[in-house]
Amino acid sequence: MKLIKKNPFNDRDSGLKRPRKTKKVVHDIPLGYIRRMIEAAEAEDTVMNRRDVAIMRLLATTGMRREEVIRLSLKELDLERGEVRVIRGKGDNERLGFLKAETVKALQRWLEMRPKTDSQAVFISLQANKKGLHRELNPDAINDVVKKWQDQAGLPEISMSPHKWRHTFATELAKAKNPFGLQALLGHSDIKTTSIYVHCDREVLYQMVREFGPEIDRVAQVKTRADS
Repeated sequence: MKLIKKNPFNDRDSGLKRPRKTKKVVHDIPLGYIRRMIEAAEAEDTVMNRRDVAIMRLLATTGMRREEVIRLSLKELDLERGEVRVIRGKGDNERLGFLKAETVKALQRWLEMRPKTDSQAVFISLQANKKGLHRELNPDAINDVVKKWQDQAGLPEISMSPHKWRHTFATELAKAKNPFGLQALLGHSDIKTTSIYVHCDREVLYQMVREFGPEIDRVAQVKTRADS
């Protein structure tokens, strides 16, 4: 058996090309399913239900990642203006999110009953620790909230991870045909990542050419040296 001493894919003279990675397709969640989950949580007015409704409305209407939801602090919420400052990762990259009216109401209702604690996190555990303090949630808790209300609403056993909620948000906003606006709202550093949500059909492309294409027939003729 002969061993290959170097990677043939790194040898330009080998003529070999690296196989393309296939992108995993993420299917969005039917909006009707999301509505049923929120309605199931709103059916009873408890502190847990208020918290879970606020979490689900935030996921559905801002496209926030689950890590961004649990990192969200009280000082980053501006309910009067309907805005949220979303901070992501160790580099503290941030973007501005905008809250729909019902999401603002859900957050207000949760904050009215939010247990007192020294944590500045918007969403906290309802079970106090040994010191009697309520701490911020861990990322898996967001998955648990989604799974709980999926079951309570009697929905099919399909994956409804927080990432799919973000995908659904992006798919809906892509209808506005504003890729750079969508990029800003999602916090993508590269427009290529956003482009998977933006699909221009034939009619949209035709409308672009018809409305914004150069009107060369209306441009005044430029005199050339031969004309003068």
